Amino acid sequence: MKKTFTANINGTVFHIEEDAYDQLHRYLANIRAKFSGSAGSDEIMADIESRIAELFTERLHGRQVVTMADVDHVRQVMGQPEDFTSESEPAGAGAWAPPPGSPGSKRLFRDPDDNWVGGVIGGIAAYFGTEPLWLRIAAIVVFFLGWGSPVLIYLILWVLIPKAETPAEKLRMRGEPVTVDNIKRAFDEGAEKFQAGAQRVAREAEDLGRRWENGGRDDLRSNAHRVVRGTANVAGKAFGAILLAFGALFLYGVLMGGFALENVVFTGPWSGHGVSNIGQLSDAWFTSPGMADWALIGVVVLLLVPIIGLIIAGIRLLFGTQIPAWVGWVLGPAWIASIILLSVIGVRQLNEFRQHERSITDTTLPVPAGNVLHIATGNDPLFGNDRRRYSDDIDLIDISDSAITWGTADLDVLASPDSLYHIEVVHEAHGPTVKEALRRARLIRSSHILEGDRLTISPLFSTDTDEKLRGQQASYIVRVPTGASVHFERGTERIINDIHNTTNTWDRDMVGRTWTMTRQGLAAGTAPDTTATPEPAPRGNDSSRARDTQARTITAEAPTSTTEPGLFRLLQALVRV
Repeated sequence: MKKTFTANINGTVFHIEEDAYDQLHRYLANIRAKFSGSAGSDEIMADIESRIAELFTERLHGRQVVTMADVDHVRQVMGQPEDFTSESEPAGAGAWAPPPGSPGSKRLFRDPDDNWVGGVIGGIAAYFGTEPLWLRIAAIVVFFLGWGSPVLIYLILWVLIPKAETPAEKLRMRGEPVTVDNIKRAFDEGAEKFQAGAQRVAREAEDLGRRWENGGRDDLRSNAHRVVRGTANVAGKAFGAILLAFGALFLYGVLMGGFALENVVFTGPWSGHGVSNIGQLSDAWFTSPGMADWALIGVVVLLLVPIIGLIIAGIRLLFGTQIPAWVGWVLGPAWIASIILLSVIGVRQLNEFRQHERSITDTTLPVPAGNVLHIATGNDPLFGNDRRRYSDDIDLIDISDSAITWGTADLDVLASPDSLYHIEVVHEAHGPTVKEALRRARLIRSSHILEGDRLTISPLFSTDTDEKLRGQQASYIVRVPTGASVHFERGTERIINDIHNTTNTWDRDMVGRTWTMTRQGLAAGTAPDTTATPEPAPRGNDSSRARDTQARTITAEAPTSTTEPGLFRLLQALVRV
């Protein structure tokens, strides 16, 4: 059985054995005597006792009494008074440091000596051993991008993270061992900073007083100059922050845009067809794969160099950081080289479209029965028959290893120069020369077929993949004699392209009707659609099916009005324009 004492160490009460108490009392007395002549000895002793209390708390682990072994551990961690730093020995030499990762070796605090607002970023940088400048740049970028409400996150961290006020806490913030020697050194560094700041303020005040004593307009001018210079400095930092924010925002946009472009997939309502990715489209556009790669490099450099310039200018204005001269010598020529590279590639690509030629094939058609030619659209196994599902013509391009296929063939109906029906197949393409453009036009493949009085036109046309995308187009012109008629079957709205008619009827409204050629153009006729596929009768009893059939027959045979309200026709014409 041993006698114990109750000791209050930095506000924490400990039960300590008698011999351990005597040893700890002598230890603290020796430390106090060592620092008795130093400035701020009371603050140093308070930090030392705080650290001792923490070490005792870590050692007890449920025990209630501090033993001699606990005191010996404290002396080993904190160091002996005779081992404290002398003038000939660097600070911290011989001091015991806890092994890396040991409890209490490092804690997160707000740094009051390196702060812009609350010291949160300075403390995080000290904890991870990094440069706070880069963390602040990242914080500014995040702030302007608005990710995750950064202001709210910063305020929460400001409230939750304690401020490193004592030398011991500042040592923990940087992960340095909290020894008596390091506590004394940290306190001395803080005192030196405070003394240097006070001396600077005193010197500035003394200089200001001396200038006012000398009096005169020069002092007023000097003060005005300082005010202007200070205002310009603040404005420069604000402008630097704006440049840095815009640079970071543009950089983010370019990186995200490049990532999205690299992974973009063109998808249409079909399955397994179309242009699958941007690489496939570029291969069909550029003359060679190498040209596509160089174009990508040129675009990246052209966009990134100004963005990097904005970021560098923002950092220099905001933080006063000097940028190495070689950075400018690298970025400037690289940007000029990208402009030259893209100009060369652009000229070569534009040369591929310098000439435009067309190949026209005119075929005379036999006079159909009833002098009415029925025009239909062939079944489209590639894209489907409903063109309205497609948002753009690029959705109607299919690129394979052997062929490029378009689903954009057009149809127009004009007056015949004689008394016969004609069909003109027009193929168009571009090339660097007239001969090359005409060759490409003649290589276009399209199809149509006449069966009785029914002309079926395929909306598809194609060419070899090696011919590239050079503005190829296929169109059909049906020539109708004056007084003869054409009937547009359902589905032809897929290929009809702004057919002129006397009532300015929209293309989609011309389908399912018969039109007669007049000297003024197509006029609505009354011929029935004899080739239209009958709709399936709905399920039900015989009487209901009979009524449905009669209704459809009446609708098919009813004449279509050729007159419309004048205001409605005017609105139609305006929309078409």
